[in-house]
Amino acid sequence: MDFATWRTALLALVLCLAGWGAPALAQDASDTGPEAQDGGSGFQARVEDFARRIGEANAALDPRGAYEHARAYRDYVLSVRKATHPDALQARLVDLSARLEAGYLNTTQADSDALIKDSIAAFGEKDVRTGRAFEMAGAAQLAHGEGQKAMFRFARAMDILDSALGLTHPEALAARQRYIEGLLFTGRAAEAIPLLLEALELTISAHGQQSPLTIPVAANLGVAHFQQGNDEEALRYTEEALLAHDEAFGRAHLGTLALWHNYASLLASLGRYEEARRQIEYFIGAYEKKVGLQHPDTIAAAQTYVDVLEKTGEPERALRIATGLYRTAFRTFGDDDPETVNARIRAYELELRHEGSSEDLVKRLWRANFSLEKLEPAHRPFTRTRVRGSASHRFKMLMLGKGVSARRADQRDLPFFETNFLRAEAMWFNPRRTEPEGSDAYDRPYPTGPKSALIALQDAMRRPTSGPVALAQARLRAALDGNEALLASWEKESAERLDLERRLFETFGGSDEAIRKRANLHYRLELAEAFIREDQALIEMTSPGFFNVLNKGAVESYVLDFLLEDDEVVLMIVPGPTATHVVAWSNASIAWNRSDMTAREVQSIVEELRAGLSVDGSGRLGYFDMALSHELYTRLIEPVAHAMDGQTHLYYIAHGSLSTLPPAVLLTEAPPEGADYNDPAVLREAAWLSDAFALIQLPTLETLELLRGSDTLRRRLKEKEGGAGSGNPAYSGFGDPLLAGEAALRGVGGAVLRAIDPAAFIPSGEGVEARSTIDPELVRAMPRLPGTRREVEAVRSGLDAPGDLVFYDDSMTEARIKRTDFTGVEILHLATHGVTAAQSQGLAEPGLIFTPPAQSSELDDGYLSAAEVIGLDLSSVRWAILSACNTAAPSDRAGEGGFSGLVRSFFMAGASTLLVSHWPVYDDVAAELASRAVRMNAQGLTRARALQESILQVRTDPKLDAAHPAVWAPFALVGEGR
Repeated sequence: MDFATWRTALLALVLCLAGWGAPALAQDASDTGPEAQDGGSGFQARVEDFARRIGEANAALDPRGAYEHARAYRDYVLSVRKATHPDALQARLVDLSARLEAGYLNTTQADSDALIKDSIAAFGEKDVRTGRAFEMAGAAQLAHGEGQKAMFRFARAMDILDSALGLTHPEALAARQRYIEGLLFTGRAAEAIPLLLEALELTISAHGQQSPLTIPVAANLGVAHFQQGNDEEALRYTEEALLAHDEAFGRAHLGTLALWHNYASLLASLGRYEEARRQIEYFIGAYEKKVGLQHPDTIAAAQTYVDVLEKTGEPERALRIATGLYRTAFRTFGDDDPETVNARIRAYELELRHEGSSEDLVKRLWRANFSLEKLEPAHRPFTRTRVRGSASHRFKMLMLGKGVSARRADQRDLPFFETNFLRAEAMWFNPRRTEPEGSDAYDRPYPTGPKSALIALQDAMRRPTSGPVALAQARLRAALDGNEALLASWEKESAERLDLERRLFETFGGSDEAIRKRANLHYRLELAEAFIREDQALIEMTSPGFFNVLNKGAVESYVLDFLLEDDEVVLMIVPGPTATHVVAWSNASIAWNRSDMTAREVQSIVEELRAGLSVDGSGRLGYFDMALSHELYTRLIEPVAHAMDGQTHLYYIAHGSLSTLPPAVLLTEAPPEGADYNDPAVLREAAWLSDAFALIQLPTLETLELLRGSDTLRRRLKEKEGGAGSGNPAYSGFGDPLLAGEAALRGVGGAVLRAIDPAAFIPSGEGVEARSTIDPELVRAMPRLPGTRREVEAVRSGLDAPGDLVFYDDSMTEARIKRTDFTGVEILHLATHGVTAAQSQGLAEPGLIFTPPAQSSELDDGYLSAAEVIGLDLSSVRWAILSACNTAAPSDRAGEGGFSGLVRSFFMAGASTLLVSHWPVYDDVAAELASRAVRMNAQGLTRARALQESILQVRTDPKLDAAHPAVWAPFALVGEGR
């Protein structure tokens, strides 16, 4: 997948193909300027001169030079042609291609979408030039990490070019490779391989075995097989691509070097380190000569060299080179660049592994974390990120299944995790692992005991869920102080500032008109910032601590001691690349352990256990490996279990794949030898962790501190508004949406929810709208869920609550929930279909199904998305019951773990505790669990104890046949468990 080669070829092709800028194309009558008046000869000469310069820059492997000439070409054409003139569309396409190749990604998505619309208007939907616009728009989406959206654009391009040019035309073949890259980017290698083999056959039959057009196909086959774990096949195809590229373009070509680097990386992945070392030593000099020692591709190749040096018995030399690479990256790119961060982490890893831990290394790791902290914008998510082009890096990201999005600003969690996890590792291996009695985690010299480990592991586990909880608490604080209007003004001004920043950034580098726009936007931005400063000063004066809440960091040990009740314990588990760190913390005891299980091993076990918790289409339960569940408990939790003795409530915080496995399914004792793991009697008698503790799951420890602060604010706000009230909590329930599909029971007999067709989310004809829309008829076709009505009724009657805020059938609508005033409502119960981000293929957010309207509108399309949940005011809701399938599932954003989809949105809306599910639920069990838990909570048990007792009763009741954990264990309490 040599991006540089075939993008350059496509650029040349675009400039030369007939139709773009041909004299036969009618000129716009309103064009002015000398070139427009002289018949086009002067204009044509200028275009040819630009084409020559761009071609020379490409031949010299100078993408920046090509970009500068392409930008000048575009600006020149736009000075004499309207933006929708064919000549201008050609220039915009060339400019966009050059920007993508050079790595200047800002505004490329918006520009490519505009290019599609203008091309359709100028040429029609089936024209080759429109196909090229779709292809370039897909490339822009892919460069920004939007794999699914890119694929839809590539598919349109492929259809148009196939029809217009034929399947074997070079442009059609290139479009096919683009589409396949979208598959690979999203990890769908199994679908990509047959398409690649078909493309290879087409290319060879039309252009011959030696054609350069076979190179990207072979390279992509290497990527696909690598993603599938077929390293030998990946090596074979990568070698074929490398040899062909070498013959076609020469050994010094950057594309050849990129393939060579990946060939060596594959050798290393197969354990053939000596061969890999020889290959790298041969080509790394060519890299340095071609692009210099400070180029990202040279640094990436040198990092691979460091890896193989360590494996071939030269760790001292590897450490020397790694340290030098860090210094080079620091001098070249600055402290905040991904190249620098990764080089620093690698150098510190080698030092820890081969020279051991030291107080100096711990100190440097602390400082590395503090430098990363400084990069985080306090209130401004918009970041002007510098992104460089690097064919080798893009290839490597796809080989790793990560995609180019790893270079974007929102991918900063990885450096934070690696730096802080390494910090915990250094603390563990420090021979002076002590912490003076009564010391604070930030005392000097840098302490390395459990208190410091707690801070480091929290910093490693940065999660997007904590921010919404912080914002919800800050809003409560403002409401208590009577500052709702002031807060709304501040949020509105902040949003406008972000929009102005975006628009300002889009005007850089251009015409006189852009300069005028820039001056106006600068003035408006300064005005907005003045208003924001004024609002912030008033908020800080009238609501002290508001911004401290928004900017909270890790929870200190003394704060945790204050937060925890005497019967509570926190269990934090953080798997990493080399080990798993576990901390158990209660007011009575502290324990910290390092298990030798790596994150990869943990993930493998979690995947196997989750497979045993699945329900197939016939309702048959999976085989849950009880021995494996006990092994996971034994290796991770048992070494710190002594710190959990005597506690009844366990707050469970897990990182990575562990966050998708409910801790309730872990066994604290080994199952009987030779036992049948599917025997209900064996399952009922098993020692589940949920029997020993009332379990509450949290995204981060910070969430607990924020939620407990929010509960205090809620009580004060309620007292301020007219007293604490009495009797059972106010209840509102929504269930049994009016759907046309055949009635079904959730979780059994084929009721595993089918995904909404993502194609229905794309407006017909264009496929470029920013906001996805839902087809209400598609929603209406989903199965009716009569069991959800019985569930809501069971909970309502158990609470003896009135029915004025309970909605079914045609009253259970999205418009209704958006218009309902939930002031005073403490329990909100939603029983319906749930759709995860994974099900919607990345083109819609996770959400909940409501009765669809006759006609879709912004207010009501039958689908309450995660973004729309945020607009609800749930500040009085203490318990939101999301009785739908997979409501604990994460969003599909890169870098986000469990509890980052719907959970995040309900927290942001103000709810303090959620009852969610990790997989499809059973109707009868959901009704029993929800009604019993809510009733017992109303009678005085904490929410966590109420759920624990409900699960125990349901699991051990032979009449319910619910002994298998797939039936009773999907339910999880997230948030405040009291």
